[in-house]
Amino acid sequence: MGTTSKGNKNQDRARKILEAEGYAVHMAQRTAYRTKTGRWISHSNDVFNAFDIIATKHGEKPLWIQVTEGMNNLPKRREKVDKVPLDLDYNTIQIWVWTGGRKRLDRRYKTKKVYVKAQLSLIHI
Repeated sequence: MGTTSKGNKNQDRARKILEAEGYAVHMAQRTAYRTKTGRWISHSNDVFNAFDIIATKHGEKPLWIQVTEGMNNLPKRREKVDKVPLDLDYNTIQIWVWTGGRKRLDRRYKTKKVYVKAQLSLIHI
């Protein structure tokens, strides 16, 4: 699975969580276009080149969310988010990090692989 499809899957997970909590959700969409050579390329359209999701709920601050997979990507995502001048009195900025979600050797059984569900870690800025 490529990085684009992983990112889309994680963004969809985040969208479902937010919608279940009553938020109206706007997600950045990828745009596909054909080059002069005939190849197809997709281009990400993140909001302010930093956020994947904007979620709003009546009576609460809007959530500006960057979704990433794995803690290794966190410094790069934090740098992208820090460049956007948002007033934190009226907005909430979050980075959602997905971890796990792959087959691992379970030490209890030595040979059996067990699927470890992805876990969500919220990092508030």
